[in-house]
Amino acid sequence: MANQYLALSLFLMLLSFFIIMNSNSGFDKTKANPVMRSVSVAFSGKTKEQGQAPLNEFVEIALKGEGDSLERIESLFVTNLTDAQAKRNRLGNMMRIRLPVGSFARGIEISEENGGTRGNFVPTLVALLQTQDRGIPYRMDMLLSVAQDPADMAGNDPESFQKKREMVAGFAQKLEDMGIPKNLLSAGLQRGENGFIDIYFVRDEPFRASPKQPQAEEL
Repeated sequence: MANQYLALSLFLMLLSFFIIMNSNSGFDKTKANPVMRSVSVAFSGKTKEQGQAPLNEFVEIALKGEGDSLERIESLFVTNLTDAQAKRNRLGNMMRIRLPVGSFARGIEISEENGGTRGNFVPTLVALLQTQDRGIPYRMDMLLSVAQDPADMAGNDPESFQKKREMVAGFAQKLEDMGIPKNLLSAGLQRGENGFIDIYFVRDEPFRASPKQPQAEEL
């Protein structure tokens, strides 16, 4: 009987421990959403292509209120630039905004209707990029789409290549002048649908070299 009472006591102690843990637990929506999205993609019956990296698996997302910084950035683009299309990777930590080049150029222009002062789009974007989730700000990488591979374009049509490069560099310079830190901004060319620009938002995690291992003393 002593062994049975001991086993019952241990069981009650373990049960009490889990009851207390459950009562003190909370629900973090920003952490739960990527997990639920990953589970949804995993059981959706869709298989990824051979060799496709997780960051290339973009899925449709829907706004869920205020949300995290990526959801607020998406809301900002969709509200101000109605032809913008937002997708997030299946892990939920990277977002791509695709929209026509002309629409993006008009969106970051300084408005002349209010005396030459810019509207709320760019200042709000600057604030959102510098909003730190888990202590890490977001960076903005712009890739202007061209009809052919940029390396081939540079050799076959250098004049058009230079024109496209100056265009996307001009976008970056304008955004930098409006307050986006240079280290949170990059611009370049990619092969894709001509007339569109892809903007990627991802946390800016600087590379940190691993500490050097102490050398073993010579015997």
